[in-house]
Amino acid sequence: MSDIRYDVFQHYGTNAERLAFTPSPAVGIQPLYVWYETDTGNAYVYHTSWTIVAGSGASGINQLTGDVTAGPGVGSQAATITSGIVTNVKLAYMVQDTVKGRITASTGVPEDLTTTQLTTLVNTFVGDTGSGGTKGLVLAPTAGDAAANKFLKANGAWEVPTGIATGDVVGPASSTDSHVVLFSGTTGKVIKSSNLTLPTGDVTGPASATDSNITLFSGTTGKVIQNSDIISTNLVTSTTSITDNSIVRGDGGAKIVQGTAILVDDSNNITNVAALAIGSTTQVANTKLCVTGQLNIVPQNHSAAGATETIDLSVSNEHTVILDENVTLALSNPVDGGRYVIVLIQDGTGTNTVAWPSTVRWPGGITPTITATANKADIVTLYYISSLTIYIASINQDYTTT
Repeated sequence: MSDIRYDVFQHYGTNAERLAFTPSPAVGIQPLYVWYETDTGNAYVYHTSWTIVAGSGASGINQLTGDVTAGPGVGSQAATITSGIVTNVKLAYMVQDTVKGRITASTGVPEDLTTTQLTTLVNTFVGDTGSGGTKGLVLAPTAGDAAANKFLKANGAWEVPTGIATGDVVGPASSTDSHVVLFSGTTGKVIKSSNLTLPTGDVTGPASATDSNITLFSGTTGKVIQNSDIISTNLVTSTTSITDNSIVRGDGGAKIVQGTAILVDDSNNITNVAALAIGSTTQVANTKLCVTGQLNIVPQNHSAAGATETIDLSVSNEHTVILDENVTLALSNPVDGGRYVIVLIQDGTGTNTVAWPSTVRWPGGITPTITATANKADIVTLYYISSLTIYIASINQDYTTT
């Protein structure tokens, strides 16, 4: 095998100059050309053809991008972590219930601190001594503080509040009969006798007084009364006892009242009214209720009744039911002799049917078919007979509502 001589030739110039360069080695010399392009920063070698070895077109890494950046360029490159780019997801995992910090003396790497270690870094609560305190960790109570009823005061100490008594109340060894009891000392548990004696015996009055005047207490003992200038005859009185819950009325004089048999119970129900005239001072003969003016019965509206609907007759004597589908009606809470009106209105589609309770009785025993036309109305009138537990029913049909 013959020896081959390799010579290395170094060149630099632009990309265009490299491409225009024609290698011309001497006979017997195998050349190796190295070329650095000044305009692109790429480096090439030539043996039998040009091969890029560094720069943007070279194989391998010549630039780092992303969170950590470096280059572009050849050779050693300083890597940099962009500020604010590293998220919590990319940090080292932490044990539950720990926080990042450092309790080890001197500067160093962060540490995962437990809650107990964290308390060593937090300021201690400083109570108020006249100019305010400092927020921070509260001192832990010592053993027995709870049993002693201690509370944390604004001064930062655990203390028993003054004026709160504990234990049994202690009295004096002896005391005067009927004297008022006073507290003694600062603990709130000691009592003592006083020089204040409550009066006993009968209450006495003045030697004379004006008839029917109101009586007042006189003096400080609580046993003496005196006359007043308030005359009881100026007050409204009753000549007889008045029944509980009854309404009172004037009895011929400006200041005399008498009871009546009309009662108002605690639920505001009025009973024992013989006859009532509304809107007039005259009661029409042989009537129990006389209304002068318009009498309005507020109807109960049943909008979009659905498949079943209960008509509570105690709510109102008049009900309006909007039929949005075939419905089965139930009737509840009627009274004997009660007269009720139910207005049935088809919705915008119509063809909805009504099923009645068996207690509703129709003329000839034939249940009518309600008007099926959309937006048409039928009026049903019911009369209830409690002894038979039935409703006598009639119907008026085919009313236009639009």
